Amino acid sequence: MSINVDLDRLKSFVAVGEELHFTRAAQNRLHVSQPWLSRSVKSLEQKLGVQLFERHSRRVELTPPGRRLLYGARKILHDFDRTVSAVVRERKGNGHLTVGYSPYVDLRFMTELKEMALGESPTVNISFESSSSEETVFHVDHRDWDCGIIILPVDAPHLDIVPLFRLPLAAAMQKTHRLAKRRALRLEDLQNERLILGGKRLDLQFRGWLLSRFSDAGITPRIAAEAASPHEAQYLVTRGTGIALANSGAFRTSPEGVIVRLFPSELVQTQTAIVLRKERHSSVIAEFVNRVVQMAETRGRTRLPMHSAA
Repeated sequence: MSINVDLDRLKSFVAVGEELHFTRAAQNRLHVSQPWLSRSVKSLEQKLGVQLFERHSRRVELTPPGRRLLYGARKILHDFDRTVSAVVRERKGNGHLTVGYSPYVDLRFMTELKEMALGESPTVNISFESSSSEETVFHVDHRDWDCGIIILPVDAPHLDIVPLFRLPLAAAMQKTHRLAKRRALRLEDLQNERLILGGKRLDLQFRGWLLSRFSDAGITPRIAAEAASPHEAQYLVTRGTGIALANSGAFRTSPEGVIVRLFPSELVQTQTAIVLRKERHSSVIAEFVNRVVQMAETRGRTRLPMHSAA
């Protein structure tokens, strides 16, 4: 049986599936009205003949078919964006930039960076590809992408790495969790807690760095689940799977019932950087990299206050 589903409906569904909040997905991700988004998702459910979300008064949850569709829809949209980017790159030549970035990079910084890119000269087309830090390094090294925004550490001695800003490690947990009452955390507080980390096949170097910090603190972490993105990690938190760990910028928004607490220790601050090849770059690439560095400097991101999301 063949069912035609357009990309716009898939994008609408993915936005709600990741945010688990119709209003937030409509306003922050899609820039449409909440009623329009609700109708779009309802139309998709009717076309597929399945319920994708459990709708409650103040929250939504993915149903089993919804979780299955979210996994497949992400891959479809990602492959489509890559294909379009490749076509545009061939047509535009030096007037096109492809920028990779880890889904765990500071959400606010990436939003501002994309807004800046939209305001650039119409002769320069900038596309963004979401991937792990290690895959981003691979694509930059193999000239698939021009540069990337990554979370250190990575193993890339043959590439130029320009540090941008540091952020504290953060823990996303249910508001009813015993640690939610604390304003700041130590790694020792996570002893015997079930943890949600980035997938070991994604950002393997960062995972190793984090596990070494646990070892230094005398803790053997209990890894309950792995997540490909902060959205997936926080969804697992809402299901009671455990506490999700990432840099604080990855948890800028949280679903209902989830709270974020920070680790103020400098020993567990995370470093974001831009990576590019060691060669003489075109003026387009050089100007973009300079703009990224300026954005990080002028916004004072190296001196972010150690606050917690309420």
